[in-house]
Amino acid sequence: MKKLILLFSLILLATLVHAETWQYTTQEIDINIKIDSQITITPEQDDWIVEQLTTKLKFFPQQTTYQKINSLTTTPTATHQDNLLIYQWDNPTQTDLEFSLDTHITTTQAKTEIKEKIHFPIINLSQNLTQYTQSQQNIIITPEIIQLASEITQGEDDLFIAVFQIAQWVKNNINYSIDEHTETFSQPSTWVLENKYGACDEITTLFIALTRALNIPSRYVSGYAYTNWNDLNDFGSHAWAEVYFPNYGWTQFDVTYGEMGFIDATHITLANSLDSAQEAVSFEMLAYKANLESHELNIKPTIIEKKQTLPHQITINLDVEEQEIDFGSYNLLKAEIQNLKPYYIIEEISLSNNPEIELFQQNQKYVLLEPNQKKTIFWKFKISEDLNSGYYYTFPISIYTNKNQTESTEFIAKENEQYLTSQDIDELLEEQNQEQQKTYSKKINLECSSKEFSYLEEPLEISCQISNQGNVYLENLEICSDECEILNLGIGETKITNFTSTTKQRMKVKAQNSEVSKTFYLTTEILDYPELEIINLNAPKLVNYEDNFSISFGIKKTSKSNPTKLEVSLDNRIKNIQINELNQQQNLKLNLKGKDLNQGNNSLTLSITHQDRNQKQYATTKQIIVELEKVTFIQQIKIFINKINRALNNI
Repeated sequence: MKKLILLFSLILLATLVHAETWQYTTQEIDINIKIDSQITITPEQDDWIVEQLTTKLKFFPQQTTYQKINSLTTTPTATHQDNLLIYQWDNPTQTDLEFSLDTHITTTQAKTEIKEKIHFPIINLSQNLTQYTQSQQNIIITPEIIQLASEITQGEDDLFIAVFQIAQWVKNNINYSIDEHTETFSQPSTWVLENKYGACDEITTLFIALTRALNIPSRYVSGYAYTNWNDLNDFGSHAWAEVYFPNYGWTQFDVTYGEMGFIDATHITLANSLDSAQEAVSFEMLAYKANLESHELNIKPTIIEKKQTLPHQITINLDVEEQEIDFGSYNLLKAEIQNLKPYYIIEEISLSNNPEIELFQQNQKYVLLEPNQKKTIFWKFKISEDLNSGYYYTFPISIYTNKNQTESTEFIAKENEQYLTSQDIDELLEEQNQEQQKTYSKKINLECSSKEFSYLEEPLEISCQISNQGNVYLENLEICSDECEILNLGIGETKITNFTSTTKQRMKVKAQNSEVSKTFYLTTEILDYPELEIINLNAPKLVNYEDNFSISFGIKKTSKSNPTKLEVSLDNRIKNIQINELNQQQNLKLNLKGKDLNQGNNSLTLSITHQDRNQKQYATTKQIIVELEKVTFIQQIKIFINKINRALNNI
C-alpha cells in the first residue's frame, strides 16, 4: 500500500473594513464561535481504502491576554498540539466526513500602555525576535521598501512615533479596495506598494514589511472583526498586525480600521504568523485508490453580550481663529486635544462636512499624544463667496471621535467683516507649528492691547505684557511689531513694552528667540475710511416758474466701513436730509419749485457730508444745471424778492 499525502491550503482572506462606533466604547464582549467544514473522499476504484485521515486546523480562537477561552468543544474530539487542533479518522468508511468546533470566548479591548519613550532604532534585539524582522513569501522586504521606510521615519528617535508614522503613511497612501486581484489571493508587499491598493491582508502585509525594514519585529494576525462595510453589519474575516515593543511586548496596529496602538473588543484572534501566505487548514491521508476533496471552512461568530462602557481618554476644546468673517474669507479651526492617560494614545478625529465650507486638508486626522500631552490640531478652510448679500450666516462646526465624543463651535459669515487670505492662514499655521515644536514655546505668555478700532495706515499705540512662565532664563527675547525691542526675562518675571505701529490687516506681535516662540494677534477692529458716491442722478434741464419738479439720485457706499451722520443739502434751497448710517444703497428724491430758481441757468450744488467713527468730516458734491425759462416781468420781480429773502436768511 502506498502512502498518499495531500496538502490543501484554505487561505482566510481579510476582506472587510471599518466597524460600527459601538465597538470603540465597549470594554468586553462575550462571543460564541462555530467553525465547521467537510471533507469528501473520492474513490478511484471500488476496492478503495483509507487507513487514516488527519485534519490540522490552525485557525481557531487563541488564548491571549485580551481573549479568554471559556469553553471549547470539538466534533469529533480533537487534540490540541503546537497551536493546532488535530482531528483524526482511522479506517473511515464514509466518503463525507465533517469536523467542527463550538467555543465561547470573552474578548476585551486590547491596548498596551506604553508609558515612556522607547529608543528608535532598536539596539540589541533579542535573538528569538529576529525571525519577525525578516522577509517572507508575501511580506517581502526590498531596497525600495527599506528606502521608503527610512524616509518616512527619518529624524525620529521614538519607537512608538516611528511605528505610527509608518501606519499613517500606509493609511493615507494605500486605498482599501477589493477586485479580482485581491479577493481570492493575498498579494505580496511589493505588489501593494506598486498598485497602491488592497484589502485588509494587503494593507497589513505592506505595513509589516515597512516596519520589518527598520528592524522592528512585527507579525501577521488572522481573525475576524465586526464591520459595517458595504452595510454588512456583521463579523467578517480580517487581518491586522502586532508590533513588538521592548519591555512591553506585542502591541496591536489595525491600519485598515485606523486602530493604532489598540484593537477594539470585536477582534477575534484565530492565528498569528510570520507571513500572510498561511494555510487555515491542512489534510494528510494514508490511502489506497482514493483522493481527497476539501470544502470551505465556515466560521460564524455571534455576539452574546456586550459589557462595560469605556471612559473617554481625551478632552477636546474647539475654537476658530475669527468668530466673524467676510464672504469668501479663509479661517482656521483649532482643536486642542488633551491626553488624560499616562501612556501613548492615537485618536482618530474627524470634522463634520458642510457644503459651504471648503477644506484644505482631509477631514479625518490621526493624532498621536504622548503621556498626558496636550496638542493642538488645525483645519484650514474657506467660506463660500456665493452667499446672499444682506444676510449673515451662522455656521455650526463639529468634530467627533470614533468613541462617540463630540465637540462643537460656530462662527458667523457676513459682509464687510474680517477677511483672511490663504497666506494669512498659512503664516498663522507656521507660527502655531513653531510654538508646538519648540521645547519651551508654551512656557511664555504674551498679551497685548490697543484701542478698540483704528483706520488703515494710521499710527496705532500697542502695549504688551510678556511673562516668563517656564523655568529657564530667557535671553535676547525679540518682541516685534513694525519695530522691535530686545529684552531678557528671568524665571517668573513680567515686563511691559510699548510700540507704535502702522495699522494694517492681521496685526500681530511676535516674541521669539532660539528657545521660544509666541505670537499675539490684536483684536483691534481695522477700518478703511468711509467713502460714498452719488449715482443715478436725474434732474430736468428746463423748468418753468410755475413748475413743481424733483431731482432723484442714489447714495452708494464704496468702502467696507459705513459712512455715518450723513447730511444731504441742495444749495440751502431745501432743508437738510439726515441719515444716521449708510449700510446699503439709498435712493432719494428732492422736491423743488421753479419759483425758487433764478432766471436762466441755475448751477445747483448737491452736497452730502458724512463722518467716520473718529468724527472726522468728509464731503461729496455734484453740480446740477437746471434752466428756468419763459419768465415774465412780474415773475422776475418775485424771483428778485426771493433772492433777497434767502440772503437775509443766510445772514
